[in-house]
Amino acid sequence: MAEIRKKPTERRCLELGFINNWSHSLVQAPDEPLKKMFQRATRRAEELGYRWQEYWTHESSQLLNKMDIEMWQKSVDGILIFPPRHIGFIPHLQKSKVPVFVVGLNLPELNYPCVEADHYFNAELACMKLIAKKCKRIGFVLDSFFHESPFSRFEGAFRATIARSGLAAIEPLLCEGSDVAEIARYIEDHRCDGILTVANCDPAAVARAGGKFAKRVKLACYGGWSVEDARRGVPGVDDRNEVIGAIAVEQLALAIESQVWPLPNGPFRIHVPGVWTEPQARS
Repeated sequence: MAEIRKKPTERRCLELGFINNWSHSLVQAPDEPLKKMFQRATRRAEELGYRWQEYWTHESSQLLNKMDIEMWQKSVDGILIFPPRHIGFIPHLQKSKVPVFVVGLNLPELNYPCVEADHYFNAELACMKLIAKKCKRIGFVLDSFFHESPFSRFEGAFRATIARSGLAAIEPLLCEGSDVAEIARYIEDHRCDGILTVANCDPAAVARAGGKFAKRVKLACYGGWSVEDARRGVPGVDDRNEVIGAIAVEQLALAIESQVWPLPNGPFRIHVPGVWTEPQARS
């Protein structure tokens, strides 16, 4: 890939503002995929010769407005908004006239370009993997976060793939991945032989909490899959958050270099497909 910018030694250094609505830096994020996205974005910014500064809003509109003014006064050259902790907090920026991109999650209320995981492709891929393993009765677990409207493509992909494959339509279960008792009950009630699940679902705990179906069910994680899921023996779709973070910074840099903002054709989305990952067998 050609470098977007000249070498840092050949030009003045520009600055990017990275915004999140947590109460601390994303370096300390408890969510592994989000941390990877942030770390790769910062590295890519430095590789392209940018300085960067992180701003966290504590989910405070007043603090966000203060940061907006501060970035405007500092002449920050571009802004990257990271996925919010809660969907209800929408980080609108009023003062900024520079390129603004959203990374990791498209929010309809934010009229900015976005780079995010391809939720439809990822859920479809996970479902097809279970079908390839001869699963005939596949359930679907949605947690409270993925139940929000920006993630509707997950459920849409599940329903479409099941219908296209001629399998039994089982209504999704709304619960957290860690609620093994509820998931085990769902598996037994619907006699599931496969489950599409969110992250943090422990198959061993599900088996202990359920009956014969829970002990035989095959799991696949369609969103938020992490190293911890791999350690539990759960295969899933790696969202490639490091790639998403890098692409977002590159697109932001392109917008800065083009000196065209807002974009003439309006905001766009880049959907990054995930990759299927099977846990390595323990020796």
